[in-house]
Amino acid sequence: MKKISLADKIVSKTSFTFRTVFNLSEMICLKEKALLFAKKKVDSFQEINFLYRFKSKNYFENVYFHNEGSPLPKHKKDKTGHFANPTIDHIRGVFFAGTVNKFNEMPEKSPFGDTRFEVEVHKMLNPEKSNIYFSDFYCVRSDYAKRNHLLSNFTETGHRHYITLVVTDKNSYENDFCSRYFEKIDLINGPNLRIIKQLDGNYKYYWNTNSAIATEIFYTPTMSMADGKFKRDCKPLAKGCSTANGIGHAKRCTICNN
Repeated sequence: MKKISLADKIVSKTSFTFRTVFNLSEMICLKEKALLFAKKKVDSFQEINFLYRFKSKNYFENVYFHNEGSPLPKHKKDKTGHFANPTIDHIRGVFFAGTVNKFNEMPEKSPFGDTRFEVEVHKMLNPEKSNIYFSDFYCVRSDYAKRNHLLSNFTETGHRHYITLVVTDKNSYENDFCSRYFEKIDLINGPNLRIIKQLDGNYKYYWNTNSAIATEIFYTPTMSMADGKFKRDCKPLAKGCSTANGIGHAKRCTICNN
C-alpha cells in the first residue's frame, strides 16, 4: 500500500477577499473635496418636514401590510459609492432622501419604486439623540445614470454628484464604528443639511435642493413602520427598483476621487 504523507493531502481550502478601506485622514480629504465642490454651486435651501424613501409596492406589502408595527427592514450598506468606503458590509441601515421642489412638495416619481414611505423629519434627526456623519462623496457611472434617469448636466463631468450622510444613535455600535472613520457634519453651516435649534427648543430642518448635488441619508437606528405613512401609485422610472449590491462610482472623475 502506498503511503501518502500529510504534505500530499489538501487538508482544507479557504479563499479570502481583502478590501482596502479609507482611513480617517482620507475620509477628511474626501469631505474637503465635497465642501469645495459645494461652494462652487448656488445654495438653494428649503425647509423640509419629511424624509422619504421609494420602494416597490410588493416590498412594502411583504413587510408592513402583514404587521403595521414591524420595524423598517435594514440592510448592510451596499457597494454604491467608493469601493473603499468603510461602511460597506459593516453597518446596517436604510436610505432616505429629503429633496423637495419649490412648492415644498416631495417627488411623485422615482427610479426606485412606485410607493413612497415618508416620516416626519424630527422623528429621525434629533441632535440630542443622534449623530450625523459625512460618509461619502461620489458620482455614478454614465451608463447606469442614463438607464435610470439619474444623469444631470449641472457638473463639469456630466455626472450628478452625491453626498452620503450616516445617522447613528449615540452610544450605539454604529456610532462607535463611524467615529473611527468619519467626521460629524456642521449642523448649522453644512452645505447640504442644516438643523437649527429654535428659541422654543424645537428644531427646524433645511435641505439644499441644488440639483448638482444630491444628498442621501443612511439611517441606522431602528424605526417602526408605524412612525411613517405611505403614498401609493407613484410613477416608477426606468426599471423601478434599486440595483442589487449597489452601483459603484465613476472612478475617472477628478472631482470626487482622492
